Amino acid sequence: NGEKKEKDRDKEKKKSQLKEFIIGPTLARCGVCNQSLKKNIVQVGENRYHRECLKCFQCQMKITGEVFNLNERRYCKNCIEDVLQKRKQKQQKKRDNTKEASVDEAPVQAILSSLSQNQTPLNRENAGTLSKALSSSSSTTTQLALSALLRVSFIASNHPLIIETEMVQNACKLFQKFTENEPQAIQSLLWGLDNLISTGNRDLQILLLENGTLSTVISFLSSKTPAIQKHAFSLLYSATLKNDTTRDFLLKGENFKKINEAGHQPLKDEVKIPSLWLFSRLRPQDPFVLDSTVALLDSNIVDQVNESTIILTNLMIKDQTNVEKILDRRLVDKLYKILSSLQTEKETLRKAGQLLANVSHEPKAREQLRKQSSLLKTLMSLTNTTTDQSLLSSLLLILGNLAVDSSDTELDGFQFPLLVSKLKEPIPTVHKTLLWTLASLLNHDALQKKFLDDGGLVLVLRTLENSTQSLEPEEHLELEVNAFLLFKRLSVVDRGRTELLKRKVIPYIVEFFESSKSLNESNHTSAIETLGNLAVDGTCLSAVVKSGGISQLLRGAATPSLAHAAVTALINYSMNEESRRKLVKGDRFLRSTEDLPSSSDPKLVFKYLRLITNLAISNEARKKLQIWGVVEIVQPLMNNHPSPFVRTQATSCLVNLSFACFDFPEPFKKKKNHKSASKSVRGSKTTREEEKTNEIINNMSDSQKLRLVALRKIITLLESSIADLFVLSKNYCETLGKSEIVSEEKLRGMFSIADVTKNIHLVVAHLLSTSCSVWVSADVVAPFFQQLLAGRIYRQV
Repeated sequence: NGEKKEKDRDKEKKKSQLKEFIIGPTLARCGVCNQSLKKNIVQVGENRYHRECLKCFQCQMKITGEVFNLNERRYCKNCIEDVLQKRKQKQQKKRDNTKEASVDEAPVQAILSSLSQNQTPLNRENAGTLSKALSSSSSTTTQLALSALLRVSFIASNHPLIIETEMVQNACKLFQKFTENEPQAIQSLLWGLDNLISTGNRDLQILLLENGTLSTVISFLSSKTPAIQKHAFSLLYSATLKNDTTRDFLLKGENFKKINEAGHQPLKDEVKIPSLWLFSRLRPQDPFVLDSTVALLDSNIVDQVNESTIILTNLMIKDQTNVEKILDRRLVDKLYKILSSLQTEKETLRKAGQLLANVSHEPKAREQLRKQSSLLKTLMSLTNTTTDQSLLSSLLLILGNLAVDSSDTELDGFQFPLLVSKLKEPIPTVHKTLLWTLASLLNHDALQKKFLDDGGLVLVLRTLENSTQSLEPEEHLELEVNAFLLFKRLSVVDRGRTELLKRKVIPYIVEFFESSKSLNESNHTSAIETLGNLAVDGTCLSAVVKSGGISQLLRGAATPSLAHAAVTALINYSMNEESRRKLVKGDRFLRSTEDLPSSSDPKLVFKYLRLITNLAISNEARKKLQIWGVVEIVQPLMNNHPSPFVRTQATSCLVNLSFACFDFPEPFKKKKNHKSASKSVRGSKTTREEEKTNEIINNMSDSQKLRLVALRKIITLLESSIADLFVLSKNYCETLGKSEIVSEEKLRGMFSIADVTKNIHLVVAHLLSTSCSVWVSADVVAPFFQQLLAGRIYRQV
């Protein structure tokens, strides 16, 4: 029995071991469903499964045959062959890509090497290689190509080839390939594209908009990498240059919201300037932009200060209303602090000087400048010591602007002799600004004599002569224009006109006109006004006429932008008989008056009429004007022009044009008729007297009737009120540059409103003698009107 029990135990032990081998421990669980394994168990490797749970990973069918284990995944026999085949193909493709990459990298590396050594410029072959490399599947090759693209994008002459070979299109596709884990690649990509569109290439800007690149770039504004933020802001700014389409796209709701959020968050120093450039383009009037930009002037970082001055200049150019807003933010104080600091970098001094020069033409800026301590002393110290010509030009502009409204007591601070002496220095590029500053200072009479006594005019002429070779044509033209401004200042005083004549400036000015293919306001106004001022002096006037100046003034009169200045000058010349003959010689004057009726500028029409009125004094000129049909041009202006001043001047013009063969009818000349007519005006009005008056009018010549029409118009205009007479008289005086006019109070004292009708001849005589025509005296005019009124024509009027 004992033996039997021993055998039974051995048998049970072997059975247990066999069972454990087949189904494993009782507590084992299925590798798929994680339930206890009791029956229908299959073991694959070290794992056990329920028979029904064992399925193929790929086809998901129950595996009944042989099981294949790959990467802890179970496959049936059919599927494992398919998986292994695909795996083999993938490995082969990887090997092929590695081989391709090694082929692509070589030429790109060679191009990079030559670019870094400045040996080989970009050519069509290199451009094609880089374009292909940008579309390579190799990350290494692509990054090398991006580095090459960045380098070639800095040179504008490379841009056409870059665009032609579709490098840009291939580069834009890389935004989908790289992530922020590769910041260097993204930075190169943004920077390269920025360089390409910063020239304002509209087609390229639109391409970036249409292919979605700009939207992608906006998303980079929230990057945690400052370099990426910086180039993203910069690229978006460049995309808006000369292109309102892309600007409008960035201003759209969601786009601008993202940009605004990125710009208002705390930014690193290197990102602040690019962000402000973008905001200055999108929202130039935004207080945030103005505050942030002005605040950077206090920065310790030189680049930030320099860039902020440029941004502020652009903001003021784009919107004039920004000037006052920026000045209210203590701009002048900050700029003056920079200029007066001994620690300021040269470049910063230059930028601050340029900005201060730009705003100093504003009265408010000059007012703030004058509050600074030791202003002129500081500016003159810098002017005397600086060797930077750009800074010196800016300082001279500031001084010139300050001189505009400086009092005589401030003149010593400008150190005028020092400024004049700088004309001797070999700095031709600065001389053009220096001449403008000297011209501004010569507005003060006290300095004009000093300038001439110190030989300033001689130095100016020498500077003009020497600059012909040392300056480019455009710069030399600027120098001449500022010299003419200086000549204009001198031509208003007798001593100045004498010196200009002595130094042969008049032929120089006329030659300048003759050498100019076209005339324009910016270049020729001062020269024309100088010639006009010279007409006050008889000797100078003759010199201008002999040198052909009249022809050049007529040429200017036919130029819309110069017409005001030229006609004003011609009015001065029309006081001289010789000049009047020159003016009507040929048909140039006629051509300059052809568009007179259609002109929309009443002041210009008034000046032209004033000129014709003066010309009509001369018998020879008057006949020429009548032949040309000027009467037909002027008469509609007298009747229909909306401006009362034009109508009145046209009337005076017609009066002078009718002088040619005017002779008073007999009743006007005989004293008895004078008394008889006077009685008729005051007494009974008989039919016989009316018939006699009509007979007198009917017997008049055409020119006499024309003059009668003009006189009727004058009296109609002047009977309104004494105040109207005063305004009209004042307007005439201002037009002719006369300083002495009769006050309204004196005019009222001379002629009360009740007496206007009775004394209309005296009113007209007064008006003509004080303002309308300097060549007429009241003694000459009044008797004519007395005869006119006494001759019963007054009643008809």
